[in-house]
Amino acid sequence: MLAAAEPRGAVGLVVTWLDTDYWLRLAAGATDAFRTHGYVPICFTLGRQWNREPHTPHPFFELVGLECVSGIVVAASAAFQSDAAAFIGSRGDLPAVCVGQRVPDVPSVWTRNADGVRLLMKHLTETRGRQRVAFIRGTANNPEAEARFHAWEDFCAAASLPHGPELVEQGEFTQASGEAATLRLLEKNGVVHPDAILASNDPMAIGALRALRARGFLVPDDISVVGFDDLEAKNADPPLTTARQPVYEMGARAAEMLVADLRGDRRERECMFSPELVVRASCAPTSVPWGRHFFAMARGGAFWEPSHAPLDRVVSALWHELAMTMDARPSRRGRVGELVARLGDELELARAHESALLDAVKRARSWAASRLQEALSRAESVEQLQAPLQELTPLLGIESLTVATVTAREGFGGHARLVVDCVPPGISPLAAPGDVLVGRRIVALHARRPATALRVALPLLEEGRAFGFLLVTGAVLDAAILHDLASGLSQAVLRVRRG
Repeated sequence: MLAAAEPRGAVGLVVTWLDTDYWLRLAAGATDAFRTHGYVPICFTLGRQWNREPHTPHPFFELVGLECVSGIVVAASAAFQSDAAAFIGSRGDLPAVCVGQRVPDVPSVWTRNADGVRLLMKHLTETRGRQRVAFIRGTANNPEAEARFHAWEDFCAAASLPHGPELVEQGEFTQASGEAATLRLLEKNGVVHPDAILASNDPMAIGALRALRARGFLVPDDISVVGFDDLEAKNADPPLTTARQPVYEMGARAAEMLVADLRGDRRERECMFSPELVVRASCAPTSVPWGRHFFAMARGGAFWEPSHAPLDRVVSALWHELAMTMDARPSRRGRVGELVARLGDELELARAHESALLDAVKRARSWAASRLQEALSRAESVEQLQAPLQELTPLLGIESLTVATVTAREGFGGHARLVVDCVPPGISPLAAPGDVLVGRRIVALHARRPATALRVALPLLEEGRAFGFLLVTGAVLDAAILHDLASGLSQAVLRVRRG
């Protein structure tokens, strides 16, 4: 990663929630690109799903404006849907780029969803011989979900494959909805069940795996399962065949386009990425550690690639190159195949060590989060809020934290009262607790603090209504921690305010 340039000001990444690998990877790509050009990225997120009226912008996003950011990248797919254009239009002259969906008259970055579906369908039908492929749709009215569904429908029609309503079920881009949709598919198809299921994203495909296992089906022997995105697929059971969406690269490209716009050097208004087919065990069964596949397949020159981790891809490319240049002698191919297999096994061991380290970090953070929630549940004053936050948030990877409430009359576009401001030693607080500043001014001041990682802004809620906001800076990409922290602080701040 390139080093950050000299500071140039704050920019915003506007996303509905940060609770899947898709959004986290997108945010990471945009954040890294912004920082290499010296911009301070702030991620404005609603946390997790919320209840709202259709086509009604969430009031929290009024916090986004020229007073605190010089431009925004808007994650237009998923819950923003058709609201993206209206939201950008409501921001006046604030420069904007959309990512995840093409938005008319707005610079946009997106994936050719139909290409990914065609790759999956060709693999299922031509390589695996599947003829009755069911489809689990994504969230209703979502442009990406609709594009994927229509691509499946068009492929089936062109190939004279069945594609009636008995092979289609609605999902919501979640594991639970994928599981429920699969159970409905099995029920209405009876003994003539699908021989493959294509889900609009990986979580729904993982839900399908769970449902099939519960009903006694073997994957892929009885039914193959494929997903879309390749962000949560390789850890499924069995690992999931999917269409890889270059989400990190999409976030980075959207940031680069905004930076060019801010510098008066706009060169492109649209950027399209093509998905890539990733074949794993949900379509091609295996019980052998994948490193050994290089050795097992070496004599026949076949090739197996179950993962797209960076080192795995290097090994895969190495085997491709060696297979092209090696002579036909079985002994030579066997020796080279065994060496590549040993390298693959070493990568498996390295991944196991990395996984153990990550588990230890998660356990430590879980302990700190539990202690913090307990302290927040007892807090009756600002001082009782400040003390545990100051002590425990560093253990959660949080460098600084600011909490403010807004006036009901002015909302997020007006004034806000500072409640708590936790900062590391040597950094001055924004203001004294109880001081009133314009909400966007608080965001701007928070963005000026030095930071090593992501800045996140999310709302405080009372029965679904936003009454304040939380600003967090640090190595915090754990959506569950952010959600629980905002929830615990919401209850604690309301209790302190009533007291």
